Amino acid sequence: MQIAILKLVSNERRQSHFTAIIDRGKKETFFFLVMELVFSVSTGLGASIQCLEACEDLHKYGFIHRDLKPANYAIGLGEKKRIVYILDFGIARRILNDKNELKTPRISVRFKGTIPFASIACHKGIEMGPKDDCESWYYLMLDLTVPG
Repeated sequence: MQIAILKLVSNERRQSHFTAIIDRGKKETFFFLVMELVFSVSTGLGASIQCLEACEDLHKYGFIHRDLKPANYAIGLGEKKRIVYILDFGIARRILNDKNELKTPRISVRFKGTIPFASIACHKGIEMGPKDDCESWYYLMLDLTVPG
């Protein structure tokens, strides 16, 4: 559906609220869509830094997010339009026990997150920690700043 809508509106380049399709296709069983970059690199980096700061704040409370991706952040309104907010704690996990010590890692865990942004440990079924949120943030930052 996403490709169909973008193809439809791409004929009307006056539509400034839609990104242009750069490329699309299928490679074996994987479909892909490449859209134009709409942030400047500096805007992407600024937003990425705030995303990391929000993640760090969550870690200070003893939680890991486990699903960091651009869709799980939002921009404020009005005077707060330059503030990035972290969202969607549906698969977040507390990493501290009742004594505020790190919990003992589980032997194996099920995949949690979104494939393109998930850490290597997540893909391997290894218990995740704050470092995995940082790795996911890195993929998020690349998504916001690197063209194509």
